Amino acid sequence: MRTDVMVFQNGLLYEADMIAGQFEQLGIPYYRRMDSITGVEQAMPVMAPPGPGTLFVIFVPEAASEDAHAVINEMGLQSSNPCDVWAFRPKPWAKRVLQVMGGFVLVYVVVALCIAVLGINSAIMGYLK
Repeated sequence: MRTDVMVFQNGLLYEADMIAGQFEQLGIPYYRRMDSITGVEQAMPVMAPPGPGTLFVIFVPEAASEDAHAVINEMGLQSSNPCDVWAFRPKPWAKRVLQVMGGFVLVYVVVALCIAVLGINSAIMGYLK
């Protein structure tokens, strides 16, 4: 039974692509996966969307893990493990924009829920009179 080992995890798609290309040239077997902080794991899509909470992961067979780590270290890349929401390393202004947009969405959802609850409450109270 083959056991695979994670050798790289990062939010930067181009780094995962560089490593995969190097593994391909050296004949190191690997497979890539895209993970989400929500727990969703999927095969690497053709148009991978980098952004908050998206991680790119590379696995190799256990027998090839030492060679794979050596190649990654030689390239000067490092796996950010454990990764967080900001693993794709946005610029400070972009990170702030995403945080503000998230805040607006959160406020919108809370207001919409309050309106829905008040609407249901007033409809129920109208029937009780």
